Amino acid sequence: GPSDRFGWLLPVPGIPEVGLSSNAAFTALQTATNPQYTMNTTVEGECKEQDFARNTASDNSPQNNAANNTTANNTTGGVTVVDRGSAGPYDYVVIQIDGAAGDKAQLAIDWLSENNYQVTDVGPDLLAPYLDENFNLLAIRLQKSADSGSIRPLKLTYDTDHPMIPIKLTAVAANEDMGVMTWVLGPSRAVPVNYKSLVLNDAILNWFNPASNYNDVIIAAANEASGQGFVTEYALPTTDLGKIVFTAGDESEWTNLETRDWSTDALGLMETAMSNYAWNRFDNFGQSTQWDGLPEAFDAAMPDLTAEQRENLLACGPRCAFQDEVVPASFDAQTFITALDDFVVGPMRETQELIDAFTYVTRMYTTLSAHEMTLDPSFDFNADLEDQSNVHTAERIIECDPSVFRQDAPWRAELPSGLLVRGAGNSWPIVQDEMMPATLTVSEVGTSGSGEVVRDNLATVRQQLETSNALFPHPSDVGGKSVGGGSKGCATTSADASLAGLLVLGFLGLRRRRRTS
Repeated sequence: GPSDRFGWLLPVPGIPEVGLSSNAAFTALQTATNPQYTMNTTVEGECKEQDFARNTASDNSPQNNAANNTTANNTTGGVTVVDRGSAGPYDYVVIQIDGAAGDKAQLAIDWLSENNYQVTDVGPDLLAPYLDENFNLLAIRLQKSADSGSIRPLKLTYDTDHPMIPIKLTAVAANEDMGVMTWVLGPSRAVPVNYKSLVLNDAILNWFNPASNYNDVIIAAANEASGQGFVTEYALPTTDLGKIVFTAGDESEWTNLETRDWSTDALGLMETAMSNYAWNRFDNFGQSTQWDGLPEAFDAAMPDLTAEQRENLLACGPRCAFQDEVVPASFDAQTFITALDDFVVGPMRETQELIDAFTYVTRMYTTLSAHEMTLDPSFDFNADLEDQSNVHTAERIIECDPSVFRQDAPWRAELPSGLLVRGAGNSWPIVQDEMMPATLTVSEVGTSGSGEVVRDNLATVRQQLETSNALFPHPSDVGGKSVGGGSKGCATTSADASLAGLLVLGFLGLRRRRRTS
């Protein structure tokens, strides 16, 4: 939509440093830490016919450019502008509000509205708790030349005792069951100290196609914590994420572009930049990707581009954007290279440097609806907790008998949680409903120890599984017939379903300037 309809308001402690991040950085980080659910299959005994049918249900689907940053300590009616500037396609302002506790929120809304920041859906009741705790407000809007296609993540750096997500303000524009994915970097595993910690009931996950219902399971699990609980999907040392966001190849490409003499080959420079960061680019996982910031880099190097030239340049490259391959006289190679570093390459490199600067990373995920966004999740560290791998493997044993085809034979699946599920064919028998919980445990976890379990569903889950499992007896239990020795080893298949596309809202770089030993 038009730039004047975009507004972003965040409560922040103090005066943050504002810079650019990159969608590509989050995509790379998400892909590297996505949950992976794999089911290995072996065969016991001999079925009616060895068809070795493959599991057809498998699914392998799953910077700091604060230009013109100046401080303007002008005060109007209790509102003081303590910082203002721009970052990429954004203009921003940080305001401090002084006044009586009940008046601060309305003062802020009036000032923002008068200065053309979109806050039409933000009421005083949402802002008041932050302002009463002496938070400042960071108000962000798109520049007039930008549109919704220019929106990209921002990087904020500020002093705080505990990183938190100001989720209450998000309620004004939240979708139902909106995903919130959070990575926290630090010395050890992170925990949501004021939200519940959830352990999923992996029996209701469709192990034949985990991506088909994983998010539904997360939604149900979060609802069992009244919408205020996180599942820890990944908690491991950052050594596993070395060169994930900014690879050795990325570094080599950038060094070659940055150091080459382009003074007589402007078209070649533009084409190389587009080839490196937009055209036919693939990440470490073979996914097509495009880095943010090329439009802004071109705008910085050629401020007199016409709208038609800009559109053609971004769509098909410089040779079809400029007639007779004549580059605008305003183009300056060094300005363009500097802009590439500011808008495109720098945010990726700095994200990797941030990851490398810490020893441990924790990824947590939940879903929230507007009516559940009443408490801002806050995070801290707990060195007593174990690592959490994102790789989960179940073992399925098909129980063959000469009277049944393998694709119809009953089977048993031993899950990572220790639960046993029985079924038949290629359909997962367990569904989530009011009788079958989506969590095994719901816990309150602090900065030490394993936490306190406030809801233990294990007995209920086992009882429901007993009822379901009885529907799929072993062939030897049917009609008193025995299948003999039950030898193993007829065939093995594997279905690996990596979950992708869950990211709706990400928060990266929640870090402290003040370090504690």
